[in-house]
Amino acid sequence: MTCRGVHILMLGAMLAATGCVRRPEHVLSDKEMASLVADMEIAEGYLQTQPTGGNREELNRRITDGILEAHGVTRQEFDSTMAWYGRNVDDYYKLDRRTRHELEKRRRYYAGLKGDAGKEAEKLDNLWPYSRMAMISEQSGSNVLRFSLPMADIKPGSALRWRMRFHNSADAFLLFGVEYADGSMTYLARRASSQRKQEMELQTDTAMKIKRTFGHLYVSKETALPLWIDSISLETLPFDSTQYYRMHSQRLLPP
Repeated sequence: MTCRGVHILMLGAMLAATGCVRRPEHVLSDKEMASLVADMEIAEGYLQTQPTGGNREELNRRITDGILEAHGVTRQEFDSTMAWYGRNVDDYYKLDRRTRHELEKRRRYYAGLKGDAGKEAEKLDNLWPYSRMAMISEQSGSNVLRFSLPMADIKPGSALRWRMRFHNSADAFLLFGVEYADGSMTYLARRASSQRKQEMELQTDTAMKIKRTFGHLYVSKETALPLWIDSISLETLPFDSTQYYRMHSQRLLPP
């Protein structure tokens, strides 16, 4: 549901802005949306602390409805606003920057910090250098998102975690892998789950130097478009010998 135009993510030409686009009256402002989406991001963090059992989708729906009610926004207004962002992609990425600024401002407030939160917000998610939001639509020119990032400084044996959240369900395929210095690769591939939260965790080899990490998200049915994605992150986790067995479930391509 919720939560820098980047050519490496969006593949192909984005919807070109021709002049000033007037925001319709029924569409929420960037300021309203940034505050609302920030609350949804915080709620998502809370949901991740809850046990995996039970009806998580129901809990998520109730929390989302509560946030919308607290902001005085109806589901129709929210959906109409997201549809407008889908047609105005540059504004969608501006909203992402504003939301990150809002989250950092709150973090600094509760931590008793002072100063400009804008520069601090740019440091968030330093392993993911692109926008935390992305969209696949008819205007993006492709039904694939992909990335390739150098990871030479990552220690061998570390785990890598790629996470994101879909706004709506989609028949999608995910691939996440690493390439080592000798040219060999190891990767995971699976269909996206029915849940909005998508997560893939890859275990690297303790004896191999990492060169880069890469990922692909492929939407197999155009009827699922547009697909809005937010909360994209890429994390590194320290070596954990109790989890190293996961190496056996990954696919290996020799050099």
